[in-house]
Amino acid sequence: MASLYKQQGDAMVEALVSIVLLSFIMIGLTFLVAKTAVAQKYTSAQNMALFALRSAAQTQGLSALCAATNPSLTVADQSVALTAQCQRSAFTATVAGQTIDVAAAPNSPITGSSLTTKQDSANAALIGGDGVISLN
Repeated sequence: MASLYKQQGDAMVEALVSIVLLSFIMIGLTFLVAKTAVAQKYTSAQNMALFALRSAAQTQGLSALCAATNPSLTVADQSVALTAQCQRSAFTATVAGQTIDVAAAPNSPITGSSLTTKQDSANAALIGGDGVISLN
């Protein structure tokens, strides 16, 4: 009979240890879910920004974006400032056996371009990281 009285508190201690361990596991899982949700938010915003950059390049044209004084696009109902850089270099084209030399001029074709979101706190809060998405 003496052994029954000695074991009466053991079940309570085991239950308390189990609850503490389960609490740590639940806190860890909550942390992982929160981190995953934030990463998914930024990935979604980055995809929307890249789509908006591509769409602006196709619909407005690179020449219009490069000529604009303050180009911008809309991502998740927020205006995002852009930096547009266009290079116009001389090149040689051969068409139907005829070679044409095209000199670099303000109205010559664009040979290289870069559309980049500006690095600022608003863009960083929207798309994460340093706020820069680039389409070259």
